[in-house]
Amino acid sequence: MTITAPSTGERKPAYIITRSEILMCGLGAALAPEYAVIHLPLEMAGAAVIEPGEIVLVDFQSDAPLSLLADLAQRRQANVVLWAEDATPELGFQTINCGVRGIIQAHATAEMLRTALRAVADGQVWYEKSLTDVMLSQKRKRLTKREGQLVRLLGEGLKNKEIAERLMITEGTVKVYFSKLYDKLGVADRWQLGMYARQNFSDRASDTAPLRMLVLPKKTDVPRAA
Repeated sequence: MTITAPSTGERKPAYIITRSEILMCGLGAALAPEYAVIHLPLEMAGAAVIEPGEIVLVDFQSDAPLSLLADLAQRRQANVVLWAEDATPELGFQTINCGVRGIIQAHATAEMLRTALRAVADGQVWYEKSLTDVMLSQKRKRLTKREGQLVRLLGEGLKNKEIAERLMITEGTVKVYFSKLYDKLGVADRWQLGMYARQNFSDRASDTAPLRMLVLPKKTDVPRAA
């Protein structure tokens, strides 16, 4: 079923994806002076007719998958903004990669929310300085598809033999990959790599999807035990 926005008069539509009735009421009241607010259930977001440039405010707690954010932002070219209780650097990098135009944290005032959406509608991005400062203190390392598979499986707690069986490669090949990954990422050992892998997991992505980027503190270049 295709979802089409009702007539909104002169005000531009702003779609809100959330499962929380209380949050919907609060955000709707904050945006009502400038926008015709439309509640868009998560289950119907894929079928909604959203025009390029229209605002879509997504509650992170609604469990919207990253694939939906990317579809809205990249394929349909909507101005997607995330509403989050607590925005981490990992979330920031993931949403930027999806084309999300900003993250508004739950402590924002109604005026700050409207200001952010005006900026996004004007072609800007909106990430609070406190978040961008932390993001700039991190380093990002791109992974190949195979490296991402190995890192994800390590983060799930699998041993080298189990990883080899899962990927249908030899255990020796797994060891070679990890040795190269330690040097590439500047991590000390498999425990540290597994810890960072778990920090970068997203429950919005497929459990089998490889990690394509790892976010690490800049100071991880510690000596690796022989």
